[in-house]
Amino acid sequence: MRIKAAFVFFLTALLYGVTLASVSYVGVYLTYVALPILVISGYIMVFTRAKAKVEVKPPSLLVESMGAVSGLLGDFGDAMDGVSNDLARINRKNELQKQRTEKERAAEGQLRLRRVEWDVHLRYANSEEEKLRARTELAAVDEQLATLREAMRAIEKQCEIDAIQELHARLSKT
Repeated sequence: MRIKAAFVFFLTALLYGVTLASVSYVGVYLTYVALPILVISGYIMVFTRAKAKVEVKPPSLLVESMGAVSGLLGDFGDAMDGVSNDLARINRKNELQKQRTEKERAAEGQLRLRRVEWDVHLRYANSEEEKLRARTELAAVDEQLATLREAMRAIEKQCEIDAIQELHARLSKT
């Protein structure tokens, strides 16, 4: 109660003083309101006793700062573990993908080379028959490339699933 009365007293005194200092004419109503509030809250503040509190010794600054630092380091360690697990999963996925798509990557390189050759044939074709043949071959090569890339995406998807399962199994053991 004493703290509340002190708050009301000082807030009213501050506002009353600012109003008196900044306004050229202060009406009687302000005084009729502010002075009774100041008097009543002042009496309450002066004549009430503060509760006797058992002093609890707060922890030292060193102990608090050590606790805060250790908490931050723990959170940072947890975050780094998460990043490490994500990177391990990505590395494992890339490793599996590289192993499982070796033949497909070689075939893709050959198909790209064939596509470039037929593109050159199309560019330098003299007759419509040569252009038609080159376009037909380009379409066939593009279709083979699309099929091969689709197969590589399916392999990549399975590699990611396998990497996640391996990571989950490894984390479950620990």
